[in-house]
Amino acid sequence: MPFGTLGVQLSVKVNRWDCLPSTPIAGGGEVVILSAASTAQALVAYLAGPRFVQRVPRVHGMVRESRGGETWRTRPADAEDIADVQEALEQFMGELGLPAPPPGDEWRLHLPAGLSGSDLQAALDDPAIPAYTPTNGREVVAAIKRRLEDVLGALD
Repeated sequence: MPFGTLGVQLSVKVNRWDCLPSTPIAGGGEVVILSAASTAQALVAYLAGPRFVQRVPRVHGMVRESRGGETWRTRPADAEDIADVQEALEQFMGELGLPAPPPGDEWRLHLPAGLSGSDLQAALDDPAIPAYTPTNGREVVAAIKRRLEDVLGALD
């Protein structure tokens, strides 16, 4: 019996996070650190995809604690801080209908030669990208994706 004559269609949904390489990406341009502590940076990593984004082990930095608006102390992130970051990522990405990144990952965005991190930031600061609200997530994702395509080229 020839393949496909059963009338069955197979659909495989691939988690985009799993497609990100763990080895550096050739390109010769600037490398921008994207932190898991920023939901916006996580979204950029997800949308830019495996052509431009390398996953690396997440580094948990320092936490600044404040009292009365002044920095009281700085300390290493603890398990609760780390869980809070992942929970925020899961909530934000979930509101956008996208999968959350793996808990142990953050990312490096490998820019094409000739493009700087400042160029990327200027593109993402475009006033045409609406401010995120829980009701306009799809619109925000589409606008950011368009701007990334404008500056990076075709995304995977």
